[in-house]
Amino acid sequence: IRLSLVGSEMCIRDRGEIPNKLPELLVSYPNIKRIVINGSGDAKKYFDRYFSALYHQIEVITVPSSSNARSMSFEDKLQEWKNILK
Repeated sequence: IRLSLVGSEMCIRDRGEIPNKLPELLVSYPNIKRIVINGSGDAKKYFDRYFSALYHQIEVITVPSSSNARSMSFEDKLQEWKNILK
């Protein structure tokens, strides 16, 4: 099973941030073995804020952002992303 969260893992509402039910998802799909965070910016910040306990329960990897804003060559980003598939 490949799970992909687009953008941050958050839902923004009038009353603030509402985290997704990621722990419940992992219980429902025990074959998920790894969480990959896209970039060290907002996605990682929100993950750390709401799901830091998961670092002790499942492999969590942060890869360079897929955004063009990061000053890293495409080839270097591609290699980092390929490494998570090994």
